[in-house]
Amino acid sequence: MIQVMFLKMLGGVVVRAIEKADDKRIARTHNRKINELTKQYKELSKQYKSLNRTTNKYGKYIEELEKTVAQLKAEAHPPVFTEKQYQDILKRLNNLEKGDTNE
Repeated sequence: MIQVMFLKMLGGVVVRAIEKADDKRIARTHNRKINELTKQYKELSKQYKSLNRTTNKYGKYIEELEKTVAQLKAEAHPPVFTEKQYQDILKRLNNLEKGDTNE
């Protein structure tokens, strides 16, 4: 009877030791995965911040360009010639360069 109790107690101790070892192994595996994911998150966070800064910089640059374009439009005058008149002038110039004065 004592032997049976001793074996049960010893079996319980062995089972607990095995469970504890399994828990440690599982914890190490999960901790390793958690560390890898944490590193990836930090790296992606840095990349996101960098991308955000770059986007903001280009946004400011585009705003300045739009202001410049608006200023140029305000200062610009309408075309002196229509498209047809411009094409006629180009034809006349080409004829003059060739030496042909008969239009």
